[in-house]
Amino acid sequence: RRPTATPTPKPPSLPPCAHSETEWHGIQGDGCRYDHTHNENPLVGPLSTQVRQVFGTQGLANPLGTKEAHAFYKWARFQGNCPQTERGFGSDGCLKRGLVLLHANGNGRGLQMRFHSMLGFVEYPNGGWGLFSGIADFGPLHCPYKQRHCPLPQDALDPPIDPASVNLAQPPYRSIRVVSELDTIRRSGRNEFLWNSGSNAGVLRGDEYNQHFQVDFSEIDAWEVLDPNDFDGEFYATHFVCEDTEHCPFNHSTLRVYEVVAIVPRDWDTDGDGYVTLNSFTDARGRLRTDCTQASVEADCWPLVLVNAPVGKWTFRIPIGFVPIEDFPDYDLSPPGEWWIQFPN
Repeated sequence: RRPTATPTPKPPSLPPCAHSETEWHGIQGDGCRYDHTHNENPLVGPLSTQVRQVFGTQGLANPLGTKEAHAFYKWARFQGNCPQTERGFGSDGCLKRGLVLLHANGNGRGLQMRFHSMLGFVEYPNGGWGLFSGIADFGPLHCPYKQRHCPLPQDALDPPIDPASVNLAQPPYRSIRVVSELDTIRRSGRNEFLWNSGSNAGVLRGDEYNQHFQVDFSEIDAWEVLDPNDFDGEFYATHFVCEDTEHCPFNHSTLRVYEVVAIVPRDWDTDGDGYVTLNSFTDARGRLRTDCTQASVEADCWPLVLVNAPVGKWTFRIPIGFVPIEDFPDYDLSPPGEWWIQFPN
């Protein structure tokens, strides 16, 4: 549903669905409805074979078993356009396509959280593929984008962010619109949250997050804005864009991936042929682990699968610039006039 004129609300035509905290589902079940989205179906379409191979068909709303809120797990696909859009930035080549699972939060409290789990399946032009997973570090909070840093207690976590040296032009970062922009947001129908986990391949100390996988994405219909001048010592105050939150077109039903980086280090290529096949694990930051026997968030064992994956830094990137609302996939498939999606989605 695009954030434009609000249809006259109608009562829901279907009852709520019984719900599992671990299963993927669309917005409509078998004769019932859900109040949140998980976006792309990982069992249908490109890379679904690889999903089944690694995770099977169950628990795909949260295959890593993390304890983050169920409604915020979103699957997203991207399709490469090599070499027109993705070369550069030190890339060795272009990713053909991919499927990523993000812990994407459309409310202001969630965006203030710096670390989120993620995983990504990528396909290379040679037909090889890879699965990367771990914790993404989204860096300092911009409020708004590239204009102001809003310090948070999480800035002190390892690796620490020095407020005096934050470079607003340098990823990683995440950004939120602010309360002074509310009138503009309502007129334009755009309320962007932006997440950039900015990989620093080549300049790593070895203890950062995002060492081998970076995913950057944005949402254009987030629920809330932030007040940078109202801080309780832990979080900044947030405000809904809609006065009527039960019938709100700003309901976090859009998501668009705009950059992905997948890195296969040369020292993983043990036979020197330029390609890696590996079924292993990393820690949350991306450092290879050989002592894990199964995926376990509690044991810091995150799955890593590479099948004929080329060595180097491989990228997907959409050209930077203004993106029309129509270019954002919208997963609110509620019938006209009905408002199935509810906060916090």
